[in-house]
Amino acid sequence: MKALKISVLLALAAALAWSCEIPFALDDVSEPALYVQYIPAGGGNAPGMKLAYADPAFGKDSGKRYPFSTADIHISVNGTEIPLDGISIEADGNMATLKPGCRFAPGDKVVLRVDGHGVQGIQAETTVPEIPEIASVALEKVQRDSSDATRVVMKLPRDAVAGEYYGLKTSLRTTTVTMKVSRMPSFPTAAAAAPLPVKTDTSVTVFYSSAGQIASTADLGNLDLDAFASISYQNGFISAGFFSGEPLMLLSSNQFTGSEYSFYVNSFDSFDWIDMDFDFDPNIIDDSEEPQPEDPEDPEDPEQEEEPYFSVVIASKQEISLELYRLSDELYNYCKAQYLSSFNMLSNFGVTPPNFTYSNIIGGLGIVGALSVKATDWQLLSEYELSTEEIMALILGAMNQP
Repeated sequence: MKALKISVLLALAAALAWSCEIPFALDDVSEPALYVQYIPAGGGNAPGMKLAYADPAFGKDSGKRYPFSTADIHISVNGTEIPLDGISIEADGNMATLKPGCRFAPGDKVVLRVDGHGVQGIQAETTVPEIPEIASVALEKVQRDSSDATRVVMKLPRDAVAGEYYGLKTSLRTTTVTMKVSRMPSFPTAAAAAPLPVKTDTSVTVFYSSAGQIASTADLGNLDLDAFASISYQNGFISAGFFSGEPLMLLSSNQFTGSEYSFYVNSFDSFDWIDMDFDFDPNIIDDSEEPQPEDPEDPEDPEQEEEPYFSVVIASKQEISLELYRLSDELYNYCKAQYLSSFNMLSNFGVTPPNFTYSNIIGGLGIVGALSVKATDWQLLSEYELSTEEIMALILGAMNQP
């Protein structure tokens, strides 16, 4: 029996080795074509459009370039061509970004046609999906392996069904109040009643965090590799980047449990490492000196010296908002193909199949797909605020240190 197992393994290894040596020609792989990325949005801002002249990756550069103009672009909605007066075109190398200024409603059938110059013209169509609805969003404090985290449960008005495709963005907003106190010479605690020269600064930061379902390494065994996918969707355009931009988690009925989808934020074991500030302690006072101006100062002139200060975070809160997108079929397929082209776990073992792509452009490359979006209000994740006694204790303790 052992010999049989060894023979099977050797045969498999030989088959894999043979399958890795399939020759194919790299010259003149395909003809030049137009690349298009156009994503009409229902109920949102007017979308942009990307157009480019694409040569084959391993072919010879034909030297042709597409002279984009408004006369070459035709957009029709529900069978009626719409005027594109005032369209703006921004050229960036071989890529042109256009802003037609068109707005769409759910159910609109959008057809795009671009005439070619030296290359074949293209045509594609899509239908704007309905605006999604969110019945509720629940936040639950949980313990995730080695850290505290928040479990977010988003619920739809009804169960998600096969053939429906969604995208989910998670935005986090942090508001921090910092108090700066001028450093003074050491003095007795009784001087605490004296007024101190202070000022406060409030800063607000907003960033996007992945709404993925991986919260610990234990979840890898239950991860559906065929369903998990995330891309970056930002300013109306998409890219395959996962750790940059604004991550959009792709969701089908496989990720929902009935009408619910859940994920984790602020979990040490999750992909949301950007949420964590490993060196941050709200009770640590920053006793660094005030930054010096660029111009050199006269050390003998005390009036030019900047007074050092203490800085302490006295209040902070973090809020969360969800953006739920409904994606057309072709847009979901294109986004998933973009993700798989960059992130394929099987490639680490040398057994990955050739990457594939998706396009609904007739005569060209790219995507014309639509989406609609619904955003929630901000909900509180966490907050704290120091009392007056706590603030004074921190300041006096630091000022009286030798």
